[in-house]
Amino acid sequence: MKTRLATLSHCFSISVWICICLYTFTRVGPAAAEIIAVPEASWDAWLLDNAETLGRIDRQLNRLYRVRNDCPTGNDPDPVLRNGQNLTSSLRYYMIKLRLALAELDDTIAAVQLRALPDEAVAYSTRLLRSLGFTDADAAVAARDMLAECVRSLEREPDRFDQFLQWIDRFPDDGPTDVLPEKPRIWQILAPLAAIIDGIDLTAINQASPTIQIDTDHRQAMMSEFANLSNVTSTTAEQMADARALATDAFRGKFWQYKRPDFTVADVFGDLKAWFECWHPPLQELSELLEDGQLSPLPREQAQAGYR
Repeated sequence: MKTRLATLSHCFSISVWICICLYTFTRVGPAAAEIIAVPEASWDAWLLDNAETLGRIDRQLNRLYRVRNDCPTGNDPDPVLRNGQNLTSSLRYYMIKLRLALAELDDTIAAVQLRALPDEAVAYSTRLLRSLGFTDADAAVAARDMLAECVRSLEREPDRFDQFLQWIDRFPDDGPTDVLPEKPRIWQILAPLAAIIDGIDLTAINQASPTIQIDTDHRQAMMSEFANLSNVTSTTAEQMADARALATDAFRGKFWQYKRPDFTVADVFGDLKAWFECWHPPLQELSELLEDGQLSPLPREQAQAGYR
């Protein structure tokens, strides 16, 4: 059991570290973007041709707004949360539970190791360890080390998702969209959405000779934001499933919250698995919708040479 715990802890740490490195690296973005200018009429035609895909992107963004309520980060000041949102389904709340379990386990191990009288130590440690589901101190120490590694590996996630929520707040929030918008809605909602995707400043259109400046690398950077976090949610959900399976054997007792035995570590890992799974589908869908081929290429053939 101790070897299995150590192996999972090591693999968990490496896997999360790789995800974090990939996410951080790709956020840097391309070294040099190319700015092209196309006639406004050409971009308008492109917008109409891509209205269906843009509508699907808009629906997934609205889905993300629902997800942040159903599976919140636990950042209480989040202005998008509905009034009275129950934060006991939040990522930070689950992290609090893991820290409570870790603290209780630390205290138990310390109490067992500090007993002065051998006879008393045997009786005391047996009673204390069995109350948490452990047969001996070695098993408790191995479980504690695994849990500590899991907590360390998840420490950055609440802040990571809070930063992501600040990032997506730039997108238009128009509520549920169940059908393709009519033309007025295309110009009011989908045009600003397309502008954000391709780094367009609609207020900077040259009225004398209407042109739109487009950052040709912006869409790829946008797709990477969603793809990277999609990979994080998928990988972490799998790790939480593995941790739950192992914790079912390693942590058989309940840990204390609100002055009573309240939860098991396996249950918390199950909640964390569900939390990351909650976020994954819209993130994956958005990354796929922004890949080449979903939105048609920008009208580069209409580009004006002086802007390259």
